[in-house]
Amino acid sequence: MKKLSLSQQTDELLQRFERAAKAEKAKNIREGHVPERVLRSNPHVEALYQRSKTLGRNAILDQLGDTDYSSKFKVAKYNVPVSILQFIPDVYRKVSHKLSANWPQNREEHLQRVEFWSGAVNRLTEEVNRLHNLGEKYFGGNLFTHGAPVSGGFYPHWPEELKDRIRFAVTGKQDAQDALNLHLRILHPRKPQKARK
Repeated sequence: MKKLSLSQQTDELLQRFERAAKAEKAKNIREGHVPERVLRSNPHVEALYQRSKTLGRNAILDQLGDTDYSSKFKVAKYNVPVSILQFIPDVYRKVSHKLSANWPQNREEHLQRVEFWSGAVNRLTEEVNRLHNLGEKYFGGNLFTHGAPVSGGFYPHWPEELKDRIRFAVTGKQDAQDALNLHLRILHPRKPQKARK
């Protein structure tokens, strides 16, 4: 048997690993499975995803320990209970006395919430983009070969575990964006328009 040099042994080992990785990827594509280690990336987003399995959609909104974002309030002149995230004009003033003690009371606290929610929006946006790229890489996604994507931006033939994570990230991003917009509107209220003569 011919003795190989160290560099030849390293090259041979790398080629074996590459062949094994390609075979595993092909197997995953055939079975419609994405490896768990590939799906998980940001530990913060992963923790929220695991928490959402028990809390549902409120996992994103209830991160700060108060339930004000997901609570619904009865307000005069509205037929249905209203969330403060809907931020219908004057609703916030009508329900602000019903909010919990954790709710920001001054400008600095609202600025902290703006910073928190903008970070959450950025993390979830990165996660949505990463998951879309992952789905396209593993399972393909082309308007001409697979048709139009579904509303979450994924294709129907992608595996359910990937689609669930994309759904979570997209709805979570929207909820975080709504919370961010709420605090920005509280900090910078619109001035009433003057009536034209």
